[in-house]
Amino acid sequence: MSNLEPLAGLTGSAGLDLMGIQVSDLEPLNKLTGLARLDQQYQSEGSDRAHQLTGLTSLNLSGTRVRDLFPLAGLTGLTTLDLSGTQVMDLTTLGKLANLKTLNLSRTHARDFAPIARLNRPDH
Repeated sequence: MSNLEPLAGLTGSAGLDLMGIQVSDLEPLNKLTGLARLDQQYQSEGSDRAHQLTGLTSLNLSGTRVRDLFPLAGLTGLTTLDLSGTQVMDLTTLGKLANLKTLNLSRTHARDFAPIARLNRPDH
């Protein structure tokens, strides 16, 4: 399924699992105002466009080609983020996601964890 337009009418959906489905355009999902959870695990395309879905609280990008996290900076409501198995190195953007409670960085290229050291601390 490369065309998500038929899903645009599912406005009551809180979660969507697109695991392994190759999607190039997430734009139709912008109409799903209640969408809080998106699973894009193992997608080779489109995973860099999740930033358009500003209401997300949970995002799974594991096994995707994601490298740059800057597009996720606007997802300030994220509480759960799975980046396992990605090529992510720079975690600077994640340090700005103050609501982040669960973060999976296993099998990534990240080595400097200083940017996320202050997450979930009372003085943050």
